[in-house]
Amino acid sequence: MLRAAGADVEGASSGTEAFQRLGKARFDFLLCDVYMPEVDGFEVVRRLRQLGPPAGEMPAVAITAHPSFENRRDALRAGFTDLVSKPVEPAALVDLVLKLGRRA
Repeated sequence: MLRAAGADVEGASSGTEAFQRLGKARFDFLLCDVYMPEVDGFEVVRRLRQLGPPAGEMPAVAITAHPSFENRRDALRAGFTDLVSKPVEPAALVDLVLKLGRRA
């Protein structure tokens, strides 16, 4: 969806891989599934926030197929900026990325 909107996108197949990539390159935005293999999204964003500026201040949105009050609360406590639920409406996701990306 984001590529179709013109964004440069890099993917990771696990939380461990995601965090490794975050430590090696500059990114403007993190979209991270809450439940990933090895290291979950909550831990990825906790570690990201510990990096300090500029990486640690990057907007980060959690994505989950299991939206609940608890997941939203846990995501915000971990350091996510927002949480969206699957299936994601493409236009809404692009709008969110544009809105949060402008703050970075």
